[in-house]
Amino acid sequence: MQPICSSFLFAAAACLCLAGSSQAQYTISELLINPPGADNTQETLEIQGLPAGPMTGWWFLSIEGDSTASGTLDQAVDLSPFTMDAVGVLTIRADASAILPLPCIPPPYTWVVYDFSPDLENGTNTFVLGSGTPPAVGTDLDTDDDGVIDAGALGTFVPADAVAVTDGDAGDLMYGAALGGFDVPYDGYTPSALYRIYDASGAPCNWNGGTVSGPNPGGPYTWNGTQIFGFMSHGICPPEPHYGCRQELPDFDFDGIANACDPDSVVVEGPFCQGTVAGCPCGGTVQAGTDGLGGCDNSSFTGGARLAASGIASIGSDSLVVTADRLPTGAPILFFEGTLREAGGAGVVFGDGLRCVTGNLCRIGVKFATGDTASYPETGDTEISVRCFAICGSVRHHQGWYRDAAAFCAPEFFNLTNGWTVVWRP
Repeated sequence: MQPICSSFLFAAAACLCLAGSSQAQYTISELLINPPGADNTQETLEIQGLPAGPMTGWWFLSIEGDSTASGTLDQAVDLSPFTMDAVGVLTIRADASAILPLPCIPPPYTWVVYDFSPDLENGTNTFVLGSGTPPAVGTDLDTDDDGVIDAGALGTFVPADAVAVTDGDAGDLMYGAALGGFDVPYDGYTPSALYRIYDASGAPCNWNGGTVSGPNPGGPYTWNGTQIFGFMSHGICPPEPHYGCRQELPDFDFDGIANACDPDSVVVEGPFCQGTVAGCPCGGTVQAGTDGLGGCDNSSFTGGARLAASGIASIGSDSLVVTADRLPTGAPILFFEGTLREAGGAGVVFGDGLRCVTGNLCRIGVKFATGDTASYPETGDTEISVRCFAICGSVRHHQGWYRDAAAFCAPEFFNLTNGWTVVWRP
């Protein structure tokens, strides 16, 4: 597909179910809820839809989710006076100045100046786009606080799109999913910016976002690499936030479905290729009561050697450590990584175990087990990102190849751990 904007926003999460095709002509594409520093003048709402389309009869609502007032309609913005721009984007901000980088359309740049009053709240909130006549601000839409909008509470207002965020406080409620949209799962932080990805047809696919930093006012704002969601699920490095552009994602596997909408392109981080009785040449046993990790059985341990990763796979602040345990005492182990999973992640027989990793391979380093455990890096070792030339968004699969000299099963005298996948962040 041909991108409309020079910057892409890539990602994944659950797809939204809209209220109906007649309502899906406009959707929320971006929200800057809590910029660094003062919120006023920087809060931004962006809507994507019909080029030059009128917004007559459309409203943007904010519903309180904090436990003390959950379900209260905090804000109702009448969008009727506004019109989409020539590429089908409506950007609403409280200030006439631009947020860098500049919009994708040629100057003069246009956006609606509207001071959100009150400001978009930073705690638990649900943001809704729809048409019709909404209830009065201050109306309690969920009188029994069950997380579902009361029947008839919205009157003639019909939601077309919704997304909710939370600060994780006990008793808080999100209404996005209940309105046919998406509730952003809490992961220890409250996203300050949300971004939507669209297919080439203009259909919305996924929500992504996180917290941002940068100069206020005016940006540009950048993602905080340890507090982002969605982007990395397809092995795509998050680009900088960019307002006033259509967010559309290319189709890297050329199956006609944009990657953010394509379940075949989802990257799952963590373990794979655990040894099983069926796949292993010398038997494999998942240990009862454990995490189920491990390669094929070795001469010392039923369940085989186990590989796990800890720390953060971050280009800017690499703390990734790969650790193997349940190794034969003192055994040498080569930690290595590759760009592909062997046999789709099932592995192929190699020595006493399964080779799980293929593609472009990189030797991370050799270590000798202390007891039954070895790790890379140790003090003084080169970081894995430097050792194997990781770049932001790259997907790498790790494994350990170790010596097992005791008579056991096959004559090769070596075995392998399970595999482990990571995606490198900024």
